[in-house]
Amino acid sequence: MGRFELAVAFRYLRTGRKGFLRVVTWISMGGIALGVASLIVVLSVMEGLQENVRSRILANNAHIMVVDYLRRPIADWRPLLAEIEGTPGVVAASPAVYLEGMLVNRSNTIGAVFRGIDPDSEARITSLPDLVIEGDFTFRPKDYTGVVRDGEGPLSEYDPLGGTDTVHGVVLGKELAYELAAVVGDEVVLVMPTGEWDPLTPIPPKMKKLQITGIVSTGMYEYDAQLAYIDIALAQEFMNIGDKVTVIEARVQDPFAAAEVADALNEKLGGAYHARDWSAMNERLFAALEMEKFAMFLVVIIVVLVAAFNVVSNLIMLVVEKTKDVGVMLSFGVRRSQVGGVFLTVGLVLGGLGTVVGGVVGAVLAWLLEKYKFIQLSAEIYNMDHLPAVVSWGDVVLIGAAAMLITLLSTLYPAWRASRLDPLEAIRYE
Repeated sequence: MGRFELAVAFRYLRTGRKGFLRVVTWISMGGIALGVASLIVVLSVMEGLQENVRSRILANNAHIMVVDYLRRPIADWRPLLAEIEGTPGVVAASPAVYLEGMLVNRSNTIGAVFRGIDPDSEARITSLPDLVIEGDFTFRPKDYTGVVRDGEGPLSEYDPLGGTDTVHGVVLGKELAYELAAVVGDEVVLVMPTGEWDPLTPIPPKMKKLQITGIVSTGMYEYDAQLAYIDIALAQEFMNIGDKVTVIEARVQDPFAAAEVADALNEKLGGAYHARDWSAMNERLFAALEMEKFAMFLVVIIVVLVAAFNVVSNLIMLVVEKTKDVGVMLSFGVRRSQVGGVFLTVGLVLGGLGTVVGGVVGAVLAWLLEKYKFIQLSAEIYNMDHLPAVVSWGDVVLIGAAAMLITLLSTLYPAWRASRLDPLEAIRYE
């Protein structure tokens, strides 16, 4: 587009517009602005939800988990731990033991995943100790007055093991405690099958009395409803693995570089062990969130498409209104491509103004939504107190480019139609 096309296009936009055509012009530009603003707000909310989930995952999980390639317990884990901690990018590492079992009390029997950890080093790996809403994260049983016990003797009248027994501490997820109808200080029993079965001499399952010493709320239902935390020594005892562990968990300096650190660990440790980062372990979850975000983009982009049809109709009416002008320009030697360029410029200016206005309005609305938390949510239901919104400038650029592309495509037919007018017929047009 040259100076001629720009000059004529801006002249058409400034002057000579009939009342109805002027209204249609404003509607076209406003429709594009509305669509762009809506897209930015919706995608900012989706980005905010993703960021919320991402932050909760990073708070509740190690950034990298290293396991035996054949999923066997790791025997000589201390040199492996030192090697992991010596890897560039790794801040801290700690052993853990995972096992599955059941929690039993007077009310319910519920299956759970038990994570055996060292409570003193857990704060170096995750933020779980900061997420305790009742009790503490020490695994040290107390009597009902809160005094630390030595671990001997029953803590209530209910004693499913039939007598006194060493009592260990357990920290439950909030939803798991709710399903058990249990509170801090209550006793539960950890039950785990032995894995051996003989119809003639059945072996009873392993059982251990536990006192609930804390309840955590991670903000993620699947974690709070399934995970229980016990001392790593108790987990090793239950699995009969001696001093072995099932996983080494590591925290890295930059969580978003965890994949590169995991690759470096895999190369460093060889084929005996396998390291996975948090994004790989939650790949399906984030893929589903991205799919939802893309689906919302497709739904809201319809608003921009409707506005684009308004641009088409607006330009066609403008071509009809300026038919005589087109004939005069063609008769004075103006090239047909220049005539088409005039109307193409008009459409792009409308689309550009609508995109800029919509981009500014959408970004401001999303920022206000996050700063002032206009939309309040029930934290008990949604695990967040407001609707989050995070403006992604990459999304803003993508939305702007999509809006301009749609506008460009919508202007092609009216511009082509104007360039194909016959000069003599156009001059005689009334």
